[in-house]
Amino acid sequence: MKKLRRFFNNPIARKSLNYKTIIIVTYGRSGSTLLQGIINSIRGVRVRGENMEFCRGLYEAWRSLYIAKTFHAKENNISQPSCPWFGADELNPDQFLHQCQTLIREQLIAGHSFPISCYGFKEIRYLHHLDDLPDYLDFLSQVMPNCAIVFNMRSHDAVYASMLRTIRQDLQKQNDPTQTKSLLDDLQRADDMFRDYSNTHPNCYINIYEDLIQGPAKIKPLFDFLGAELNENKVNTTLNKIHSYDVHPDLKKTHSKI
Repeated sequence: MKKLRRFFNNPIARKSLNYKTIIIVTYGRSGSTLLQGIINSIRGVRVRGENMEFCRGLYEAWRSLYIAKTFHAKENNISQPSCPWFGADELNPDQFLHQCQTLIREQLIAGHSFPISCYGFKEIRYLHHLDDLPDYLDFLSQVMPNCAIVFNMRSHDAVYASMLRTIRQDLQKQNDPTQTKSLLDDLQRADDMFRDYSNTHPNCYINIYEDLIQGPAKIKPLFDFLGAELNENKVNTTLNKIHSYDVHPDLKKTHSKI
């Protein structure tokens, strides 16, 4: 009887997640808010929504420090106030990375009411920064400790149709086939880069929106990747809740097309 009491008073500890932070990397109208909701159904996880890519500003600042330190701190008279790069040799890009870790964590979860074992955010503003996307993702992996990168993809035709329905005012040239082709080309390039990056980085997972909305069976691989237990009731409740603007998945009609 004593053994039974000890067992119930000290239940087996829950398995810890595989990652301490999560970022969702995608483009607009991809169903990323639903994915955000699904991941937030995991106990102890808090993945925030978009933040106008404030981490991009940190990346640009770190890059400036790195360039100044690496390429301009070699001036012969760098220690003299007469040098245009005076003091560049004392800059510390590595210390800045550690400072970014604290800053990001404080912005995302400081003062949260329940214990957080894993935190992060989702962002959709990547199409204009594809040229240096791998470098930026490397930076994010340094300022987000033990980071899982979840790429989210959706049928490009569905993305464009959703844009026409929900943000028509931003598509003043929507009848211009050139603009349509440019958007579709950017989406394809983004997906290609997501796949290429994932192929060389084991901390990445590619989620397909059309698979996500099929239900728990299709979502389980994502949870396995994160090391999380899947609660079917929570997942189904999340799937049946409207996320973002007009996105509400029809589990019977939608099938994977990617």
